Amino acid sequence: MSELAQTYVSLSELSRELAPAVNKLRELDEIRVHAEADFKSKFARAYREATGSVEDRKQQAWLAADGLWRTWSLADSAVKMQQAHIKALHTRVDVGRSIFSAQRAEMAFVSSTGGA
Repeated sequence: MSELAQTYVSLSELSRELAPAVNKLRELDEIRVHAEADFKSKFARAYREATGSVEDRKQQAWLAADGLWRTWSLADSAVKMQQAHIKALHTRVDVGRSIFSAQRAEMAFVSSTGGA
């Protein structure tokens, strides 16, 4: 297989990887949104039901919602990692396009000069 054909195949594979990566990002973002809502709801309920000074009620609410805050933070981290993965795929596609273009230009040059 020629270098040009190999580059084209690589570009095709990278392009096929993008759709599932974007779908996964959508799923992870949905999980993140629900995790955030769960945390904020729990925090608000715990704050409203707590007693004492404002600071005491805040601390009690944080303690009550700590697990949900961690879940939200992990979900947010997963979304950011998936976004970075997609950005890396786009970069690899761009690099592949540049290589493909350079290889095509080289082949055109070689054929126009008679292969010499």
